[in-house]
Amino acid sequence: MFFLRLVYKYTGNRKVSIIVSMIVIRIFFALLHLTDMKSLVSVLALQGFGSIFEFYGYVKTKNLLVPYITHLCTDMFIFIMVLSGL
Repeated sequence: MFFLRLVYKYTGNRKVSIIVSMIVIRIFFALLHLTDMKSLVSVLALQGFGSIFEFYGYVKTKNLLVPYITHLCTDMFIFIMVLSGL
């Protein structure tokens, strides 16, 4: 939300602020999950791709509970797959 408001303040264009803030958040989110520099491209593609859905949920509903629940469901799905050995 910070980048969304910051870019909107300087541009006055909602679509530009959404695109720029989505790119910035995608990069930050992916870099938080980076373990080594060899996997930078895959982390940007995979981890950052998930943040697009969460950001889209927030932009459409303007409710932070929606991306929270989608992230929780994604983590629970992965956790259950790991526990079941898939």
